[in-house]
Parts: sequence; structure tokens; C-alpha cells
Amino acid sequence: MTKRFWEKEYKNPAHLEISGEPSGDMLSFVRWAERNAEWNPFPKNGMILDIGCGNGRNIIALAREAKMKGYGFDISEEAIRQAKKMAGNLPVKFEVRNATKELPLEDASVDIVLDMMSSHFLKKEERANLLKEILRVMKPYGWLFFKSFLLEGDQHALRMLKEN
Repeated sequence: MTKRFWEKEYKNPAHLEISGEPSGDMLSFVRWAERNAEWNPFPKNGMILDIGCGNGRNIIALAREAKMKGYGFDISEEAIRQAKKMAGNLPVKFEVRNATKELPLEDASVDIVLDMMSSHFLKKEERANLLKEILRVMKPYGWLFFKSFLLEGDQHALRMLKEN
């Protein structure tokens, strides 16, 4: 998907339901991690990275509830504008950028990485480079919540790509 598609979609949603509420899948992940972790998966003042954060709904909810800091980025300027507005005074930084560049975070500085329906838009080599960056910035025993789909056989995704 192109940056143009996402700018249009965040300004005037036509294909996707844009919500300000955290994703049900992310909330399920949080509950699962809290029940199953041998240590606190969401440490106070810990760091969250949200790849393709959109309007920030997931990183904002997690930062607010767990008292964590965060860094989220997206290719859509409109999405980042909405994220900054929704975040208010939370210690979450948002930036317009793509996932193919080096992350502006220190080695082993991130407790939680969210990649929810973002990296599947990258080419194979770009995904491999992003994974290297995730592994570089994630703390030992950090958490990666990865949500994706396979384009093959997904008629909705094929239609969206064809139309856009």
C-alpha cells in the first residue's frame, strides 16, 4: 500500500474502520502476557515501540495503562497528526517515517514491540532488515506482538491492492 492510500484513508476512511480504541487483539495479548509472564511484561517507565502505529491507539492505551514510554512511527502524516493529538501529554514520541530505515533507538532499549498489520507491506529484504532492527533494539526477554496476514488467498487484500 502506498503512502497516498494511507493519507486518504486516515483523512476519510473508505476501506477500513479507523478507531481510537485499542485493538481487541492487543488487549488479548496484554491479558495473556500478564497471566503467563514470569516477570512484569509491562514495566513502569519501560519502552514500547509501535511499528506502523497509525493513529497511535495501541501504543497510547498501553503507555497510559502501564505507565510506559513509547516511540511510534507511520508513513502517514495524517495518522501521526491524529496520534499526537490523542496522546496529549503522555511520554510517547510519534514520527512520520517508513520502516526501512534504522530505528532511532538505542540497542536493547525496548521492552515491547508492536507490529500489527504493518511489516507485511514490506518487501522480503525490507522485512529482514526490520527484523534485524527489532532484534537490535529489543531488550533480552522483551516481547514482540506480531499480527499479520498472508496476501495469498486474501481476496479483500487483493481487491484493495488492485483498487489502490
